[in-house]
Amino acid sequence: MKREHLKEVKSGFQAGVSIALGFIPIAMTFGILAKSSGIGLVECVGFSAIVYAGASQFVALELLNSGAGMLSIIFTTLLFNFRHFIMGVSLSTKLNKNCLKWRPLIAFWMTDETYSISYLKQESVGVYFYLPMAVTAYLSLSIGSFLGFQLGSILPNALNQSMGIALYAMFLAILAPEFKKSFKIIGVVVTSGVLNILIHHIKFIPQGWHIIIVIVLTVIIWNVIDEKNNKTEEKCYE
Repeated sequence: MKREHLKEVKSGFQAGVSIALGFIPIAMTFGILAKSSGIGLVECVGFSAIVYAGASQFVALELLNSGAGMLSIIFTTLLFNFRHFIMGVSLSTKLNKNCLKWRPLIAFWMTDETYSISYLKQESVGVYFYLPMAVTAYLSLSIGSFLGFQLGSILPNALNQSMGIALYAMFLAILAPEFKKSFKIIGVVVTSGVLNILIHHIKFIPQGWHIIIVIVLTVIIWNVIDEKNNKTEEKCYE
């Protein structure tokens, strides 16, 4: 292996470690929640190893606990991760020719974090940088889930049950900084919350489809609002 390739591997591994430091606590929380939900160790680690979808794993686990059907869980996870289609197209413009045959793995291991680090690199992204970074991040999520599940086995049951609040705390931690940047974020959160309350009172809608309907309606509502705002701004400029 050439010296410049070794340098890329080292740089990629260092980037992966920085991601892993954030992934492991989240994955351990997921492992504890999975244990308290009654699923087995293999299923818990399988969530992280096969689904590998971060926040969507928490949502899928919540839907599973609520008795939602498999189709609704899959569709909800797809909606939560639909941004990855756009991210993948964007990332492909940064990859050099050596990455072509590795694209299936690059796509599978792509997360918000690996995408951001790769896209912000001024030069093109090579396989010697991306794979060490992606593999390190990927393994950290599976290892963290395993450790969390084992920790859940020794924690008091009352503490395990209380970890359910971690899902809501995680989303609040993600959203709180965004509230300062855009009023729209607050509007989207409030809209989805109100819609969720209203839809929960419609008895004939299956439990697992509530969140799907809320996501779709929220997107439609705010697209309409954005279009109206854009038209208003255009008229002001004329």
